[in-house]
Amino acid sequence: MSMKNSDDMCIPLCRAHHDEVHAFGDEALWLALNGIDPEEELRKIRVDKGAQEG
Repeated sequence: MSMKNSDDMCIPLCRAHHDEVHAFGDEALWLALNGIDPEEELRKIRVDKGAQEG
């Protein structure tokens, strides 16, 4: 059985890009090739979420 990541560790993607990542097979490489820094994106999401809650 596979394990699901916490939603706090997920970068939201549209359906087309979600499917593209799965078809590509290497999420880390796909992110790098598309200029996406996952740590930076997660930081932005946490900042935005904090602003909405506070």
